[in-house]
Amino acid sequence: MKPVVLNNTNVLPNDNSRYRYTFPTTNKFDKDQIALSNIYINYSWFNIMSKYNNNKFSYIWTDGSGSTTINITIQDGAYNVATINAYLQYIMLSNGHYLIDADGQYVYYLEMVVNPTYYAIEFRAYPLPTSLPSGWTNPASIVFPATASTPQFIIPNTDIQQLLGFPAGTYPSAVQSTTYNTLSPNTPIITEVQSIIVLCSLLNNRLSVPNTILYSFTIGNRQFGELIYFSVPELIFTDIQDGFYDRFELQFVDQNFNPLGINDTNLVVQLVVRKRDYFELRK
Repeated sequence: MKPVVLNNTNVLPNDNSRYRYTFPTTNKFDKDQIALSNIYINYSWFNIMSKYNNNKFSYIWTDGSGSTTINITIQDGAYNVATINAYLQYIMLSNGHYLIDADGQYVYYLEMVVNPTYYAIEFRAYPLPTSLPSGWTNPASIVFPATASTPQFIIPNTDIQQLLGFPAGTYPSAVQSTTYNTLSPNTPIITEVQSIIVLCSLLNNRLSVPNTILYSFTIGNRQFGELIYFSVPELIFTDIQDGFYDRFELQFVDQNFNPLGINDTNLVVQLVVRKRDYFELRK
């Protein structure tokens, strides 16, 4: 068996999901096979991006001056529910939609949290009071409403529905004077990439579509920024299409065959090539 190693020097310009290996000389492949041996790759792909169409939502703020719709565009990045909520609160802070309580804590009237019991995301909206509570401060000079009023979430008809598990709509559908909370009716898919599939342009895998599938592996319990190390417990060889080759390409895609948006290309992939064994050749 002969090893082949790819690293960050093999990445193609403008496409961090594709890596090209150029052989020292043109090679004839005749009854050869290839397998993935091991891989080191950093968990560096984002789950919220403008190109995924899952980075926008809005909220309606209602106080004594009327109602205002605030549109939120989340910057491309890797987020969980807590950091999406933190981004929401940052926007509310920027727009003066908060109070400070007697302990000096910032009070926001919208939040989203994980509800682990129901494997869901929970939207909560709290009513803005009709006057400033004792000991609190109002740094942004909010005009208090005549009736306690909740803000509202707006989920657009985009892929953020899948991310958060809420269909397009307004939550609550009308301003309320009491606390509102609701669970996402659908399972939120915060991280779309559940597994990584490695494609190899040399292959002729007659049992798969596409026929270039080399191997797949899961992310496991790795967190964003951590190193994913995967060593194949038993080499699985796939036939190389007979022919002459001076190069080949690997591509990393997710379980739905979408190109993986790798940001950190400092990876190492080891492959092994061998001749088909005697029993294979006799079939």
